Formats: sequence, structure tokens, C-alpha cells
Amino acid sequence: MCEAVSTAFADNPATGCAVGVQEGILSVVIRQPDLDSLPDQTPAMTSAGRPTLKKLTQRDRMLWWLTTLGSNIIATLKQALATAPAITAIDLAALTRIPDTQRLGIIAYGR
Repeated sequence: MCEAVSTAFADNPATGCAVGVQEGILSVVIRQPDLDSLPDQTPAMTSAGRPTLKKLTQRDRMLWWLTTLGSNIIATLKQALATAPAITAIDLAALTRIPDTQRLGIIAYGR
């Protein structure tokens, strides 16, 4: 079952892997893209109506990253449940590189 679920995750932006099943509970780990991988500019228009690039604020980048995190988690859960309908619960851990230390860390965990 883990191999089939991991294969279903192959096309996701957040790389995922089913790592085990015990008593109907599937354990999954996903790798969320780093905050630093997001662009720091976005398309915009000048007051004269010309296209330009606008610098994103740190807050906007963080909101964008959090939105992608939530979307990746939901997509992973939906794919796992669709691929293995016999499972009763999913333990999911999301990892990413922490900007301050550049080490991988768990940023979300839940059942």
C-alpha cells in the first residue's frame, strides 16, 4: 500500500512519501518547498498602465508560503485517502528548511 500511495504523490509540488501503515493508520512525510524558493517579486502595473515587477513584502511572501503549505497538505491527504480507502487515519509530518539555520525541521504534524 505504501508504494501505491507514494506513486500517487509523484506529481505533487511537495514531495511526499508513505513511510508505513500500522492498524489502519498511514504515516506520511512531505517536503514543503522552502520559503526562499518563492520569488520576491510579482507582476504589477505602474500608475501609467505599464507592466512592472513589484517587490513582495515579507508578510505577503509568508502568506503565500502558508497558503501553499495548506494546499500541499490537503492535496496529499486527499490523494492518500483516494489511493488507499481502507486506511482509517493519516499521520502527516511536513518538513522544510528553516531559514535561520538552513536545517530541515518539522513545521506541521497531525493526524
